[in-house]
Parts: sequence; C-alpha cells; structure tokens
Amino acid sequence: MIITKFIKITRADFLSASIIPFIIGVAFASGQGLDISLSRFSLGLLGIISLHLGGNMLNDYFDDQSGVDKLTLKTSPFFGGSHVIQDNILSAPKVLITSLGFFSVSLICALILTIMSQNSNFLIFFLIANI
Repeated sequence: MIITKFIKITRADFLSASIIPFIIGVAFASGQGLDISLSRFSLGLLGIISLHLGGNMLNDYFDDQSGVDKLTLKTSPFFGGSHVIQDNILSAPKVLITSLGFFSVSLICALILTIMSQNSNFLIFFLIANI
C-alpha cells in the first residue's frame, strides 16, 4: 500500500525516462576509459532519481495552483497528472515541500560528486541543466 501511494504521488513509474539515459551515459563514459566507481554511480543515480521525482511533484503542484488539474476530467497513466492533491492524498503545501526535498537531495548529490571529482565544471553543468 505504501509503495503504491509513493508511486502514485511521485509518478515513479516514469523513472525509466531518466534512469535509462543515465545508464547509457555511464556505459559510454566507461567505454571511453573513464573510471566509474560504485559510489559515483550510486550518487549520480540517486541525484537523477531525486531530480526526476522532484520535477514530477513540482509539476503536480503548479498544475493544481494554475487550475489545470481541476479542468482535467479524464486522466490516464500517461497524461493528466497524479491528482494526489485533488484526491486529498497530499495537500498542495506537502507536495511542494516534498518536491523541494527531492531537489535538495539532488543538489547534495551534485555537490558531493563535485567534491569527489575536484572539478567545479560538474556543478556548473548540473546547475545549467536544471534551469
């Protein structure tokens, strides 16, 4: 039950849209001779997942605030949002706070990866990618 709610709230069933390109990128980098440690891979994956889930939840928050979700009568697994706010599963402020929590985890992962790589370009790239 808890896992089902988590998937509905975060729309985690769409994570493959971020995980697959990440894994392909890691495989390509490894094939080019870059050293990919388990800790860097794990931090990168956690950061990507957190960023994706935060984006999904922030989208739900702003769709609710703009009134779009109130106009959406028909939903499907592929469009129409999660409706967690409209179905009273989570309040709008909790959705916003949770999305910011996911973004914070992602930023922390990026900062740790920047320190580990000793290359500030990584953090700059991360910040630009999130604009």
